[in-house]
Amino acid sequence: MNIHITEKETGQRLTISQLPESVKEKTGANFQTYNFINIGEVKMPTGKKARTYSWDGVLPGKSINNLPLVKSTYWLLPKDAIAILTKWEEKKKLLTLTVTTTGINKDVYISSFDPTFEGGNGSVTYSITLIEATETIITVTKKGKKKKSTTAKRAAKKKKKKYHKVKKTDTLWSIAQKYYKKGSLYKKIYKANKKKIDKKNKGKKVSKYTIWVGMKLYIPKR
Repeated sequence: MNIHITEKETGQRLTISQLPESVKEKTGANFQTYNFINIGEVKMPTGKKARTYSWDGVLPGKSINNLPLVKSTYWLLPKDAIAILTKWEEKKKLLTLTVTTTGINKDVYISSFDPTFEGGNGSVTYSITLIEATETIITVTKKGKKKKSTTAKRAAKKKKKKYHKVKKTDTLWSIAQKYYKKGSLYKKIYKANKKKIDKKNKGKKVSKYTIWVGMKLYIPKR
């Protein structure tokens, strides 16, 4: 079993050379302990809330890095390991926590890292807590946004307006018959296009309801 902490951006990896007795996982008020001594008791929790992972451990000094409990392949001087973990904590680096054989493989940030320097063999005890990186989406409703939405709806409605391009045989009566199934509603179309029709008929000895080929008339709702 190994505990790997890897920086997502650079790929730099720190592997814990001396395993702690256990890692605690907390989800809300629920605790789950992964016991490294008895792997048969490892249980994976469920839930979608942000989790924290924490443990107390030892960064072994140089004089004891050959002991059976220490994985010498991954051993670093305590000061070097502390420098890496402190940098990740202070700069809020996105990391991946992997604990082999348990299924833990999460993106995390270091929430706290507290080393304690001891005399004698140069080892350093420490406590560390990592919090799962979660993506939070916040929806904010503002009056300005509502107005923008209303404007957009109005624009959409405007686009849906009906228009009719006048052909050679068209009259206001025939157009009203086509769209309203009732020719007598021709004045409704005239009123909706009065300015355009009156301008075209100005100075001409024709009925004020006369329309001309090529005119684009707005057809209001019945």
